[in-house]
Amino acid sequence: MRYFSFILLFCMSYILTASDYQWNFKFKLQDDSNPVSMGQISAYDSLNYAITRTYTNPPAFRFIELTNDYGQSWDTIYFKEMGNEYSDYLFFMFTDIAFLDLDNIIAVYGYNGLVRTSDGGKSWIDTNYFDPSFNYTKIMSYGDNVFVGGASSEYIGISRDKGNSWNLQQIQIEIDSVDKYENISIFPPKEFDGNLYLPVFLLDEIEFMSTLSYHKHCLYLKSTDSGETWENLLLLDEFEVSTDFVIHNGELFLQATDYTFKDVLVNKPNGDGVDTLFVATPHRKIMAVDLSDGTNRTIVDTAVLNMPSISNLDIINSDIMASANTKSYKSSDFGKSWFEEKRITKEGEVSLFFDLARTTSTKGMAVGLSCFATLEPATSVSEHNPLTSEIAVYPNPAGKDDEITIDFEAHESGKYTLQLTALDGSECNIKQTETLSTGLNRVSLNLSAELASGIYILSIYKEGLFVAAQKVVIQ
Repeated sequence: MRYFSFILLFCMSYILTASDYQWNFKFKLQDDSNPVSMGQISAYDSLNYAITRTYTNPPAFRFIELTNDYGQSWDTIYFKEMGNEYSDYLFFMFTDIAFLDLDNIIAVYGYNGLVRTSDGGKSWIDTNYFDPSFNYTKIMSYGDNVFVGGASSEYIGISRDKGNSWNLQQIQIEIDSVDKYENISIFPPKEFDGNLYLPVFLLDEIEFMSTLSYHKHCLYLKSTDSGETWENLLLLDEFEVSTDFVIHNGELFLQATDYTFKDVLVNKPNGDGVDTLFVATPHRKIMAVDLSDGTNRTIVDTAVLNMPSISNLDIINSDIMASANTKSYKSSDFGKSWFEEKRITKEGEVSLFFDLARTTSTKGMAVGLSCFATLEPATSVSEHNPLTSEIAVYPNPAGKDDEITIDFEAHESGKYTLQLTALDGSECNIKQTETLSTGLNRVSLNLSAELASGIYILSIYKEGLFVAAQKVVIQ
């Protein structure tokens, strides 16, 4: 093992090191005695997350939960029981969710149904907006615009008013020989630098003898008008690709799959001799494709990262993050080197996670089998930290040029640093140091008229060690 690791580091320069943040495994508070068949998560900001759950053991039911304190407490805001005789759970299970804002949440279920709320979950509208033959499994929001898409459909569903009304847009495919494709699947677009990028998957008649997959091509479209019109951007016809992709500095980063054919000897039924059956085995890697000319390069083989396939691919502040089930890797130099984030584990055992959502490269949440995990700096709150304390801030909400008062109990005397941080990770240039005594302390902090309205985090540290934090709303 040591020799193998050395070879990887020396020959391939994929550097695997520890990170300064970690995944912390946690149980859910609700009774999760039944096995969950699907869980999806969506983040509004670093504190607010919505998740879906679908249970298949009788009685079957689905529900949506909401947290606004980063998973410390949860509210069930939607619940529907499907009864004891409901056998085909695929047609009621949740497949994706979009947290548009603090009031508007939309979830997709059963391939053509939606549930939505516009009052934070107090009331819900449950309806089938689309043709039952469509197969919609993914949802994406961009301002007031919402997009749904999936397999087996040449249409994408679009709402311009946060899900109140919908229309179907048939995507025009401008490539040669489009008639040869047996199936066209359109998934929701992704937003990068103010533009929308839409993946269109094209499946032709070629089928591997192992029936693992149809040969898949992918056409990427670009929109500069919030999805009203689309233009061809890039056609990939060399690899099977996934729906997860990111775009940065003129390059498309995505997981691609090559298929390596192997022959397998199979005995004939009558026993005289053997036949050779050729089967295809997937070989996955992360590719970077130049959007101007289509040239590509491999930035990492997922076998090197010990990840059979990637379920999430993100880019935040020039950091590329690839995640799959129990682990995640990050690259800050566009694939030249990678380090492994702390694996998501439960009492030393790997736990399977269905979906994760990040708000920054070091902040996020994952949802899995009767549990969830939070991604946070390694110096965050820990039951082993003797300095951890409660904090009270007022007025809250506060005005931009107000003076806020902070009450908290210091377990040790010494110098403490107060720091105001925006949800995007910037420090806002509001920081001050106080010498405090053991016990209850009251400190004032002046805000700035230059601050933008929104949600901030007030954190207190002692010599770099986290002590307390509180959400502050600035109006």
